[in-house]
Amino acid sequence: MDASPFDWVGQGDADAAALCVHGLTGTPYEIRPLALAIVGRGIRARGPLLPGHGTSPEELARLRYSDWVDAVHEEYRALRAEHGRVFVIGL
Repeated sequence: MDASPFDWVGQGDADAAALCVHGLTGTPYEIRPLALAIVGRGIRARGPLLPGHGTSPEELARLRYSDWVDAVHEEYRALRAEHGRVFVIGL
């Protein structure tokens, strides 16, 4: 099981990217199959590891919902700076 973040570039639409967001207490592993399908269609797929996830319950408990939302917004802005279209998908 590979729970690490990913950033895969598809070989098609260079103007499109997908931000793949895992669920609460999850990791990028759970959204990796969907991301692979997206990359297979030629679209870049990025799956970050949200703050506090993939570590310990104690670290996760120290964070707030807004920390995760801020992290997703930051990832979105980074992709939007490089791509005309960014799709957000998640669990």
